[in-house]
Formats: sequence, C-alpha cells, structure tokens
Amino acid sequence: MTRHILMSAGALCLALGAAAQPAPSTAFDGAWRVSMTCLPYSAKDDDAKPYKHEYPATVKGGVFEGTYGTPGEPGVNVLHGPIAEDGSARLKLDGIVRRPEYAVNNPEVGKPFSYRVDASFSGNAGTGRRVGKRACDFRFVRM
Repeated sequence: MTRHILMSAGALCLALGAAAQPAPSTAFDGAWRVSMTCLPYSAKDDDAKPYKHEYPATVKGGVFEGTYGTPGEPGVNVLHGPIAEDGSARLKLDGIVRRPEYAVNNPEVGKPFSYRVDASFSGNAGTGRRVGKRACDFRFVRM
C-alpha cells in the first residue's frame, strides 16, 4: 500500500509540474490591435446601426484575447480563442448589449450574446469575418 501511495504522489507531482509550465511561445505571440467594423443590418422588422470598435489584444501561447469595454458590464466585447500554427483561427466573441439599436433583433440592455469569427493571421497582420447573418469585418495588426 505504501508503494501505491508513493507512486500516486509521484504522478501527482509530475502532473502539477507539467501544469505549472508556461505555454510555449508561438509565431503570433505578442501585442495586437483589433479593428472591428460591423455594417448596418436590415431585415424584415429589424434594423441595426453600423459601428466600429478598436481595442488592444494579446496572443500568449498561441491563444488570442482582446477586450473592448469593461468585463462584466454592458458594452463589453471579448474576442478569444486559439490560433493554429498555420495562422487559421476560429475565434469567439462574447459580449453584453449596451445599445440595442446597434444589435440584431433589438435585444434588451444587459443581454449576453456571442458569435464566431473565422480569422487568418500571417506575419504581423490578420483578417477575420463574423460567422452568421450580420457582416462584421476584423483587422488585426501586431503592435
């Protein structure tokens, strides 16, 4: 029994040591700037005004994260997700509605929303496009 406990303790130490290691650096790691432009959206009984946001982002260990606004507050947009070695990325934007006239379906203030962004990075730049009914274009520039 003592041998089993020692082996289990050793395995736990190895696992904890591996978990504490920082993520390896990737070609896209560093500081980035996001420019997000959403075109007007018009459908039967639904009009959403156009808007543009610019905000900082970082890539660490190949994981992209950029935040516009204050986390947890209406108006926030958090764009995040992994970037593959070839530069392709399927990012997710999570947000909270602040101004319904700029959102599809005129949702109430404070309502959470999310959507996917297909993106591609190469060198010091990248582009992306919202997946879904509203056209939103993303530009990424390394700082």
